[in-house]
Amino acid sequence: MFAPPLSQIQSYLAGHYSYPRLDDYLAQCKDPLRRDLKSTTIAWRLLPPLVCHLLRLPGRTPLALPWLGAVALVGYVSVLFRRRLDDWRYVAGGTLLFATTFAVLVTFRWPGLNDSWVWLGLLTVAFGRAAWAVPVACLLCPWVDERFLIGFPLAWLVGRFERGRDWDWPATREGLWLLPYAALRIWLGRHDDAAHQQSHLALAIFIPQIITLVPMLPIGWWMGLRAAWLPVAYACWTTPPGRRALGAATLIVTVVLTIGLSYDLSRSISILVPVVLLGCFEYARRAPASAPRMILALGVANLFIPAAMVMDQDIETICPLPSEILRLYIGPLFRERSLETAKYYAAISPSAESHLGLSRTYYQNGQFEESLEEAKDALRLRPSYAEAYNNVAVAYLALGRWDESIAAAREALRLNPDFSLARNNLRMAERLGQRAAWDAAKAYLKRMLKDPEAASFGSDVDSGADSNDSQNWSTNSLSQPDGTYKVTIWVEALNGLGTKIRSHFLMRLRYRGAHQWEMVGSPVALDRQQKTP
Repeated sequence: MFAPPLSQIQSYLAGHYSYPRLDDYLAQCKDPLRRDLKSTTIAWRLLPPLVCHLLRLPGRTPLALPWLGAVALVGYVSVLFRRRLDDWRYVAGGTLLFATTFAVLVTFRWPGLNDSWVWLGLLTVAFGRAAWAVPVACLLCPWVDERFLIGFPLAWLVGRFERGRDWDWPATREGLWLLPYAALRIWLGRHDDAAHQQSHLALAIFIPQIITLVPMLPIGWWMGLRAAWLPVAYACWTTPPGRRALGAATLIVTVVLTIGLSYDLSRSISILVPVVLLGCFEYARRAPASAPRMILALGVANLFIPAAMVMDQDIETICPLPSEILRLYIGPLFRERSLETAKYYAAISPSAESHLGLSRTYYQNGQFEESLEEAKDALRLRPSYAEAYNNVAVAYLALGRWDESIAAAREALRLNPDFSLARNNLRMAERLGQRAAWDAAKAYLKRMLKDPEAASFGSDVDSGADSNDSQNWSTNSLSQPDGTYKVTIWVEALNGLGTKIRSHFLMRLRYRGAHQWEMVGSPVALDRQQKTP
């Protein structure tokens, strides 16, 4: 009933939210320690890329690793159900119920995400029998995704409750296995400016993001688990009164942290999967006669209940396999029909909303100029339409006109300061402007040299401090209030004696449009450093 997005895997779908992460993941697999990633949130999720790098997996082969994680996760869940009640209906129903939640679906829906390995780690913490289970999960899983740290207290508490044990201080020593990750992360990130900026940004938007996402919480959370919410409710209801307050507090804190740190609601709520299994196991313990029929019915129901990926304000339906196959081989016909439908509604009802819908359809088809014009038509009908300004920003971004994208995104944020999508688009456009100014500064300095081909600027990086052989363009190229860009840069060149000289410059540039830059004043030489011939 639910299938991977085969059409998206086959060919790039312009503007789809999954591709920046996909590109970053594949780039990490080639060089796990690279820092010039589009998304700084995955920079420390090093374990899967490192495994792929050591195995020398070529091309898109690393995309198989998340799917292997999903298979391992579903297999482990099946084993857990069989341990509790050896009835094929109970095992099949419980496995099906779990496999149709977003703990599994998101791995197939969003290529390059290793969520399944994280949820496998949390279930190991909750239900693993071996003495090494918790230490191994704590040492490895945070390097897959930091959300393991958020879910660990709840998973650990579920394990205690499932074994009939209460919370006590000596037992919390298992959490000390997380300290090596924390210490190593702090040590490695002490000079990582990008990580510090990301942390400060996450703290700054924590409360505003929760407020913004409140209207989408019901549908986002429902889509994440759907019928699996019943075992969650049963687990909460059957928790003994002496443990109920602690369990409820831990669950609430876990959910609040996930909302504040992530806007993919249906994906993030999967952090409750240990509670889902706890409810199923508790029901089998209390009612072993009816549990097989009930759990099987829930699994089949979850298979047929529609599912959708809820990202911020966007909802993307997950299609069954036949539809995905049709979209794969007859995709152009579907897109053409969708476009004709959008044109029809815009013609018979020329409202701002219909033009915005047509703009989005054009964008999904890769027709960015047409998308831009339709978004502008929406603004003519409603000049204060923040969503239309955001579409203008996205279309300009796709056309490479980042300066106009910045202006449109800023206007969208002026009209709606809590518009997180516009904020993300503004950030991407501003980074494109920074990089363009950096490249323009390098080109200008090369023109100043007698031997441009011998010039060296080191490697361009996107995080951390400058080193002897690299420069961080994201911190050395900064936009200014007057519309110019201030670039601090060094270049190495040979002087007349054949000695390599490194010169540092401070430059101001202004973008004139059409990929043209002009120098504001002359470059200011900061210092010179002589190197070995």
